[in-house]
Amino acid sequence: MILATLLISKFIDTICTHAIFNIHPLIAFGAMIAFMFVGFFPSFWAMNVPPVPRTINVIYFNTILLFILFIGCCYNYFKRQGIQTDISQFNTVLFAVIIFSWLVARSNPIKSAYADLVRGRASGYQKQMEQRFLTLRECDNCVLPPIENIPVTLFPTSIYGGDIQPDSAYWVNQCYASFFRRKSVRIEPEAINKKDIK
Repeated sequence: MILATLLISKFIDTICTHAIFNIHPLIAFGAMIAFMFVGFFPSFWAMNVPPVPRTINVIYFNTILLFILFIGCCYNYFKRQGIQTDISQFNTVLFAVIIFSWLVARSNPIKSAYADLVRGRASGYQKQMEQRFLTLRECDNCVLPPIENIPVTLFPTSIYGGDIQPDSAYWVNQCYASFFRRKSVRIEPEAINKKDIK
């Protein structure tokens, strides 16, 4: 929505001459909220789950279009009221820089992903995984070192079950062994103990 606002601010004088932007901003805002409600409510009411992803995409796309309508209606409303509505390019760039800085400063997955890239955790993890896969292709009873450099952006271990364990009967180990067609796959127990001591 921020991007839509920045895009419309550049062409707002030519876009907002159309009659559709002459409605009151509260009506446009109400239409945006009502559309989101109509899009999400039936699924939650009938099945108590969100709509399927393609429906959510349609809802979000139309919400962005209605948001652009809302911004245009606000512009025309303020212009009719005699309030200054000149949006300079400097203000637009300043607004974009402030929003981008705020998004980077707060804790979010994008910040974590860039931190992993800048600090080298992602490339270190990639190299360790490539080495692990090469070892898995060449051994029969595989004993692997644990991954040292796990990036922050990977899912928490509680979601995907964690890494290979010292016990070869562990289900993740069995999945690796089955996928690579090996007798057993496990991690060196000594390496795990050294890692815990650190």
